[in-house]
Amino acid sequence: MLKNYNKKIILASILLLSLAVLAPSNSAFAQTTTSTTVQLQELINKLLAQVSALQEQMAKVKTQQQEVAQTISEITATLKEGDKGANVKTLQALLAADSTIYPEGLITGFYGPLTTKAVKKFQERHGLKKVGFIGPKTKLKLNELLKNYPLAFEKIEKKIEKVIEKIDKKQNNDDDDEDNDDDDEDNDDENNDNEKIFKTGRLCAIVPPGHLIAPGWLKKYEDDDRSIIPLCQILPYGIAKKLGQATSTPDITAPIISAISTNDTTSTATIIWITNEGAKSQIDYGLISSYGSSTAIDSTLKTNHSRTIDGLLPATVYHFQIKVQDLAGNIATSSDQTFTTNSLPIADTTAPVISGIAVSASSTSANVAWTTNEAATSKAYYSTVSPLDISSTSTLSASNSTLFTSHSLNLTGLTASSTYYFAVESKDAANNIATSTEQLFTTSQ
Repeated sequence: MLKNYNKKIILASILLLSLAVLAPSNSAFAQTTTSTTVQLQELINKLLAQVSALQEQMAKVKTQQQEVAQTISEITATLKEGDKGANVKTLQALLAADSTIYPEGLITGFYGPLTTKAVKKFQERHGLKKVGFIGPKTKLKLNELLKNYPLAFEKIEKKIEKVIEKIDKKQNNDDDDEDNDDDDEDNDDENNDNEKIFKTGRLCAIVPPGHLIAPGWLKKYEDDDRSIIPLCQILPYGIAKKLGQATSTPDITAPIISAISTNDTTSTATIIWITNEGAKSQIDYGLISSYGSSTAIDSTLKTNHSRTIDGLLPATVYHFQIKVQDLAGNIATSSDQTFTTNSLPIADTTAPVISGIAVSASSTSANVAWTTNEAATSKAYYSTVSPLDISSTSTLSASNSTLFTSHSLNLTGLTASSTYYFAVESKDAANNIATSTEQLFTTSQ
């Protein structure tokens, strides 16, 4: 709408310039067309006055655009079916924050059967008696929720529309007296209208730092593309001042998300990305593109982000979407992304391969060495009886539980000039066991 009035100013200026150029300069001709010249001058003066009026109205519109919303501090009234007004709108908005409680999400300001049904669900969710009306206990819970999802009533749009209406009326009505009468009537009612707008204007979500807009509020109406609860155009002045944002040019540009990457394991995924300004973050994820699960909100404002999701299934495709919000409450979401978790490793069922068995014996001891093709434990069974029975309690043994590929064990307490029978055994990390065939050696004298 504002662009149209800029066009009006430009067109009026062009017309003024054209009239000035076309005004006759020849003195003889001017003498015969004096009345025409006077009429043109009067038209120019009238157009100049209209351009000046338009410029003043545009300045007023810009001033109105800087007006802030009125923060809703709490629900103050006890509410029941049949009630209506701003408190009911606030109630319906808080119920709509959770789409499982109030899936219809209708912010009508009238406490009807759908609102009663949603109130009962809310009361059940919070362990309250399901009475369907708002008493002190339910009101207390709702006001606690309002602290997490703050709301405001915004008068900006309607007030600007009122100013534009007045501009339209002035430009489209040729009867000056009639215009003046209408203007006087508008001025008489303006304060009352503005007060009414202030109290019952558009409901909007404030979303200051430390908060994300309630998931249920992002739902779209079936026949419209608007969110159930839109973001406030600017923060209420008190909040903006507290955050150092009380300026005439509020930040309305959302962060830019880029350089998205993932590092996956069988049960986790670490998602990495950057933003062009400090922002807090949250990730929605699930097996389908409607997600269903979300990480906790990271309220730290940062540009380099890394979030880890755990408890995932192996070898599974997951969808995810990144949500970020800057200090001014501007929210950006990435497009739908996917990652695939790693498959579980194939179970190891193969025993180590034993090779290179060697013995070095003295009169009372011997050293047995061998190798395996993978890290494994070391054990040697030995006895003077053949065949060697490794399960017998009379069979001697030496062992080392450390996993090696090169193995060496000392066999002690041997008898000189005796023949010993032995076998070596190795067990890998998956508990696969390999045992060699029976070997022998003879101690020296």
